[in-house]
Amino acid sequence: MVVHYELISVSSEDEESITQFRTEQKSILEIEGNGLCWISEPNRGYPQSLILKLDETSDVYRIDVIAHPQFIPSSMTVHFGLPSPGKHRHTTGNSFDAEYVETGTIYFVEGDHVNTKQTLLTSGQAHYIRFTTHGFYQTSQNPHSQVGVISIVLNGNSSSYGG
Repeated sequence: MVVHYELISVSSEDEESITQFRTEQKSILEIEGNGLCWISEPNRGYPQSLILKLDETSDVYRIDVIAHPQFIPSSMTVHFGLPSPGKHRHTTGNSFDAEYVETGTIYFVEGDHVNTKQTLLTSGQAHYIRFTTHGFYQTSQNPHSQVGVISIVLNGNSSSYGG
């Protein structure tokens, strides 16, 4: 079952490139469950990250990620987060108040092999998911050291977690 989410935080964002990509590649928006298109600002330092907030706490067992064909991350570390009652730095509670656990790593570049479509099989509950990239795939098509993700689809089941 597709788990729905919203993108709630990014470390940087190139809005012009995102708008251009969405205009040129409308079909990417039609992927069931995809709720984002993200490209980092040009010439930003690393790590870069984005945080998703799931519509409800879920047991997530599969994450399908498609990297931007021009702005490929070298890899992305995935962390699942659950609300941490009583540890609120903010009165309403949010992703900063969650307890995160590293769930796995998605590799887009391994040696000379590059693949923009990757799947991470997971096991665990999440209300937030943080993706962190520590570098980019260097090519002549990426002169400004950017990374981008054009699709993230989560599969799982609603959880009875009450946090």
